[in-house]
Amino acid sequence: MNIIKAFFEALNIKFEVARDSPYDPDFVAKIERSRKQAAEGQTVKITF
Repeated sequence: MNIIKAFFEALNIKFEVARDSPYDPDFVAKIERSRKQAAEGQTVKITF
C-alpha cells in the first residue's frame, strides 16, 4: 500500500484511502460478542 501511495504522491495524483469495513456492523458485533464469551469460558462442548 505504501508503494502505491508514494507513486500517486510523486505524480501529484489525488486519492483517498477508504477505511470502511466490507462487513455488516451487526455481524461484526455478533462475532466480537462470541469471542468475548469464548474468552470468558462461556462455551458449550458437544461430544458425539
